[in-house]
Amino acid sequence: PASRAFHVRESALFRPVRSLGMVTEDVPIVAVTLGQADFVVASIGRGFQVFECKHLRLAYIGPRLNEKIRALLCVGEVVLASLKRDIVAFYKLTELGRFRGHSQPATVLQTIGTAYLVS
Repeated sequence: PASRAFHVRESALFRPVRSLGMVTEDVPIVAVTLGQADFVVASIGRGFQVFECKHLRLAYIGPRLNEKIRALLCVGEVVLASLKRDIVAFYKLTELGRFRGHSQPATVLQTIGTAYLVS
């Protein structure tokens, strides 16, 4: 049995019911609004998870990739994940395509309007 001296007390007022930051990495989460619903996409190493924000419910888990995710971006319902030299586009769990040709890993993804992707 563990000693009572090492028992950590929880606050009855400030106990988290659900938390998201416990499983994410150094890649920032991405928030997106689709219609009336808000979603958050979080990197979990070689994959990503999409959470519905109202109830912090897991909407879906993206496929496991061959490389670590370095950056995330949502454009509508499409999730863009930057890997070592590629940027992979997913619609839900389906891979739409890959942008190739980076000489260095893309650590930041951003859109300019609806026509340009900057990495």
